[in-house]
Amino acid sequence: MVTSPVAAATVWTWMLNSHYGPINEILHALGLPIQPWLGSPRTALWSLVLLTTWQYLGYFTTILIAGLTQVPREYYEAAEIDGAGMATRLVRITIPLLRRPLTFATAICLINGLGVFDAVNVLTKGGPSDTTNVVTLHAVRTAFDFGSAGRAAAMTVVLLAAVVVAVGTVLWMGRDLPDA
Repeated sequence: MVTSPVAAATVWTWMLNSHYGPINEILHALGLPIQPWLGSPRTALWSLVLLTTWQYLGYFTTILIAGLTQVPREYYEAAEIDGAGMATRLVRITIPLLRRPLTFATAICLINGLGVFDAVNVLTKGGPSDTTNVVTLHAVRTAFDFGSAGRAAAMTVVLLAAVVVAVGTVLWMGRDLPDA
């Protein structure tokens, strides 16, 4: 999370290089076929997902661990005495008490996912075959490459509306309900 998205994407460009990247070197050493990670429509999007997951995993883990530290141990002890198994404790205690951190993490993940630009621009520039072309990249291209600032502004307003609806839905679903 501390690393800038451009720096992280630059490092991953090297790591995923199909000719001399360390990931393909490991695959070659294991006798597996070398992959064109960023050059194939089949793997380019998954490569971006891998980068984004790596980049934000620590942040979301920290949020969830902080939430877990707030769950009183007595709840687990009482559930164990009542004979609740691990799955029951997870579903009936842990997940409901992590509602707020999970809601926050989901909202931030949606905002980051819908507004992704840096990694796509550095790694693939929307290619191959437009398989990684996202709204933000398309809006920037529309404005600066094709000179259509109005159309790009309309795209970003639609993106903003989508973000507001998606995050609003997540926040509404994660709201505190009154006790019955």
